[in-house]
Amino acid sequence: MLTWRRVLGLALPFRGFSSRPTAWEMHDKAVKEGMNFYTDPETGLMVFTRVAHERRGRCCGSGCRHCAFQYEGVRKRASSSVGPMFLHRRLRNRLGSPTGRDVLFWSSGKDSFLTLRRWIKENQEKPEQIEEALDSVTLLTTFDFNSHVVAHQETDIADVVRQAAHLDLDLVGVPLHPGTTYQTSVSKGLKLIEASSGPTDSDSSGQVKNLIFGDLHLEHIKEYRDKELKSLTSTSYKLCYPLYGAKYSELLRDLKESQVPCVISAHSRDSDFGVPQLPPQVRVGGLFGEEMVKACSLAGIDTFGENGEFHTLAQVWKVSRDQALGIPAANDLNATPQLQNDSHSHVRI
Repeated sequence: MLTWRRVLGLALPFRGFSSRPTAWEMHDKAVKEGMNFYTDPETGLMVFTRVAHERRGRCCGSGCRHCAFQYEGVRKRASSSVGPMFLHRRLRNRLGSPTGRDVLFWSSGKDSFLTLRRWIKENQEKPEQIEEALDSVTLLTTFDFNSHVVAHQETDIADVVRQAAHLDLDLVGVPLHPGTTYQTSVSKGLKLIEASSGPTDSDSSGQVKNLIFGDLHLEHIKEYRDKELKSLTSTSYKLCYPLYGAKYSELLRDLKESQVPCVISAHSRDSDFGVPQLPPQVRVGGLFGEEMVKACSLAGIDTFGENGEFHTLAQVWKVSRDQALGIPAANDLNATPQLQNDSHSHVRI
């Protein structure tokens, strides 16, 4: 029996990558035909369409790919839980990660996104092993318990869930409460990740190995993390900074290759940086790109906003998952899906 929560043991054959439509094309076709489901061309899983959600009449809070209600239920879940929680679970087959879990501190912006792309490139030996490498990754996002907003980014936690759902990655949300230190809250999130290994994982593969950050060049931020976060974690945890010291031109080129639009989600007051005014391109909703970088350079501010001049939201759902993650087309040609028979085989992706 199909339920609104999951379909167990359902897998359909893959088609060749070069000829198959994208999930979004499949979805649009299904919506035009008034269908409740379509088959995801990458996973073989059945996925609820926007039509199905509208017929249901409310958000279920599961972080569905095509939620028609702005993820209202997700925000309610975030409000009802005082501690860390999984806001999205990875749907592709969990093959296990013998080297441990990699926790990427995810702000929802361009730096986190580019860090993920770099981590993927550096931590898979062969293109066909990318999905196996992604099995080890968990995104961790802290947000204000009362407002459901990611600090500084001014991004609603529902948008973060939308990112994780599209990229098909585990996401742990860590609510921050007044009177509770950041370190204490993060520590609880890491413990949740270690206690929630997939059903096929060994004890060692469930342990967190790496804490990954998207810092680019600010030494005092890196020193803070090295001191404060290292002190609250196990000695086996390694703090990693894949983009630290990277050239902005290199990062801008990678962002352009991803085709993922990053829009300004927040910016600071002009007086904070000693400039007459922020360039007009730095506005909420404005697109981060070469034009904005040039304008910021002329205004004398950091072109990536590393001093807090501005923050962004990576709209990964605007392109295909493979395009966003930098997965080569050949990766899926020989892929063979397996039965999804664990508790995370949700129909909602």
